[in-house]
Amino acid sequence: MTLRLDRRTVLKSAAATIALPWLDAMGWAGEPGSGPAAPPARFVSMNFGLGVPLPPPGHAHRDAWSWFPTRTGRDYVLSEIHRSLAPFRDRMTFISGTDHRLARPGGGHGGTAVWLTGAEFLGKNTISIDSLIADRTAQEVFLPSLVLTGSSRSGSTIAPPARTFDARGQAVPAQCDPRKTFELLFGRDAKSIERQRAQIAREHSVIDFNLRQAKELHAQLGSADRQRLDQHLEAIRDTEKNLKRAESWLDKPRPTVDAKIDPWPSGTSTCKDRTQLERYFANHIETIALAFATDSSRTAQFTMQPEVNHNEHISTLCGVLDTHGLSHDSGNPDYYKNWGIWCQCMSDQVGLLAKRLSELKEGDGTVLDNTIILFGSQTSDVHWSQNYPTLVIGGEKLGLKHGRHLRYPDGNFGNVLATLLTCYGINEPQFAHADGKITELLAV
Repeated sequence: MTLRLDRRTVLKSAAATIALPWLDAMGWAGEPGSGPAAPPARFVSMNFGLGVPLPPPGHAHRDAWSWFPTRTGRDYVLSEIHRSLAPFRDRMTFISGTDHRLARPGGGHGGTAVWLTGAEFLGKNTISIDSLIADRTAQEVFLPSLVLTGSSRSGSTIAPPARTFDARGQAVPAQCDPRKTFELLFGRDAKSIERQRAQIAREHSVIDFNLRQAKELHAQLGSADRQRLDQHLEAIRDTEKNLKRAESWLDKPRPTVDAKIDPWPSGTSTCKDRTQLERYFANHIETIALAFATDSSRTAQFTMQPEVNHNEHISTLCGVLDTHGLSHDSGNPDYYKNWGIWCQCMSDQVGLLAKRLSELKEGDGTVLDNTIILFGSQTSDVHWSQNYPTLVIGGEKLGLKHGRHLRYPDGNFGNVLATLLTCYGINEPQFAHADGKITELLAV
């Protein structure tokens, strides 16, 4: 008799996670007795608002504090901003010059909601790339997607706390407290399970009440309003389906992990100093890594610093101005350096995730080999919604090749997204208004 183990069986973590080694008895999607299947493909997007420093040619800070490398091709040199990514230099690709043309009228702030969708500014939004990927394997994992944010604020239509949108173009609620995400994924004790069951029951109750009210209202409305209400009802029914799916998982065994994830009820606003800020981000990143390693989820969207809280103090914990003030402090001789110090903090978090995923072994490689990390922002220089800062890391076993800085003047960021989708077997050549592929990013 052949022993067959679930990858979710045991995974322990203290400060560093120690994953089970890959065993032939482990399979991801194959039928019993069919032998091990390929590890799953994962996707992470990490972003922040307000853009990046791009010192002009000849400026003293150009080489040291430019977000993009000043050279293209394989001879590119990392600036101080991306110091933590140095070990992954040959496993990542910078892409400069691209943006969403339909979002340009919104300026630097207005394009936040469409970064992962490519929809028209102030038009109807569409599904984001992470939701499209997550939908393909939603029934195979506990949480189809982790939607995370650094802010506890609700945001607005054009400045939501995260960048994930469903098939109707509606923003997916984001979680700012990594402890709550961790407990949802790995809470095994009876109290944790009962808290989750009670929460689901409350949400069911709210949904039932809303459905009853909506049905009563439906007959009293005109045709246009009925159509809008029908869309709302569809969203409620989808939420109800998700609740039923979550409820069905409550009594299933959870992965056994041992990690210390602290509560941060107000997101980054909870942080009092730089050490706490780094710990806060590390807690989110550890939760993503554990979710991927145990195959509890396969996609994540982490908006580390949303536009909604761009005047908050988080960058001051790094010893510089508030994040909004940084981008407008052009009279300061250290303008680009100070802005770069904040962007360095953002890049450090991406470096931490890449490091964690590269430490998790599976098959003849690591989790990072089967994960694409998309890092960037929807604006580059101050209020300029062109030339999106874009960095793609990992995913070599998904078909990517790296080690270069690719530049496409007046390029289409939709082409980047459509190209990444092909790595997940999704052929959507016009996704996000794409008009081609970034073939230089693909191994074949």
